[in-house]
Amino acid sequence: MTQSGPLSFDEFKDSNLSDSPHYLVVGHPISHSLSPLMHNISLQHHSINAEYIAVDLSPQALPEFIVWLNNENFLGCNITIPYKKEFLNVPDELSPEVHAVGAMNTISKIESGHIIKGSNTDIYGFKVPLDDYENVLDYGRAIIFGSGGASLAVQYALMELNFEEVIIVSRSPRTVTPLRESL
Repeated sequence: MTQSGPLSFDEFKDSNLSDSPHYLVVGHPISHSLSPLMHNISLQHHSINAEYIAVDLSPQALPEFIVWLNNENFLGCNITIPYKKEFLNVPDELSPEVHAVGAMNTISKIESGHIIKGSNTDIYGFKVPLDDYENVLDYGRAIIFGSGGASLAVQYALMELNFEEVIIVSRSPRTVTPLRESL
């Protein structure tokens, strides 16, 4: 069964999608996500027997979702707004990047599904495309528009790349959380 749009967590649990191997993208709202389209094509291309499903996870469903992480058919998930900081106490292990930025966007099962690990792939996703421009970047000033969880990952990446100054522009200046000055 291919998903036509986001499901609530209750709708997902009641569907036959929950009875087979699956990856999720969770957020609230989630209707903007193109992840299921991209990831399902990739899963099919690599002949991986799983479905990637968008789940609109309401705050009320969080406790039950956390229990779901131990479901044998759950293989992992991506996390988007507003939960990149909310799940930090859920995984058994956190990557060093999650510890550094205080936000995660990926939960995966490792060691035969017995360990839940939280990671932040936004850092890698931001840095790798810059590799092609290594010779033209001056590593002086960078401006980040936004102050959410992805902003923290971009700040971290820019600090790792040794940018001299990072400026954060936000609609909500009170939400700006600059990382420490040095790593």
